[in-house]
Amino acid sequence: MNILVLSDSHSTLSFMRRCVETVKPDAIVHLGDYFDDGASLKESYPGIDLYQVPGNCDRYRCPPGQPEILVTEIFGVRFYLTHGHKHNVKLYLGGFAPGCPGQRGSGGTLRPYPCGRLPPGAG
Repeated sequence: MNILVLSDSHSTLSFMRRCVETVKPDAIVHLGDYFDDGASLKESYPGIDLYQVPGNCDRYRCPPGQPEILVTEIFGVRFYLTHGHKHNVKLYLGGFAPGCPGQRGSGGTLRPYPCGRLPPGAG
């Protein structure tokens, strides 16, 4: 299963759609900034499951009471989803609670495309 994780999209919908078309994910995780970008992706790709949480810039961009942390199962694996601003992740990853699934691998294969880049050869 492929899970596409996007964060800090800030209305870069064309890039996000290009990522979806390139990766062809079975699920999309959107970790905020801007929450409504995730809603737009859901409209464009209704057959792909979307999981999302708001980011630090989403105060007026998401439904009131939207949880900033979501613990959920995706394809039988439990995920802790958060934008990270409540955990000081811009400084270091130690802000997560000890034993948090975000701190260690779960035996799956991660193929990150960091810094907003698509995989080599994706155009």
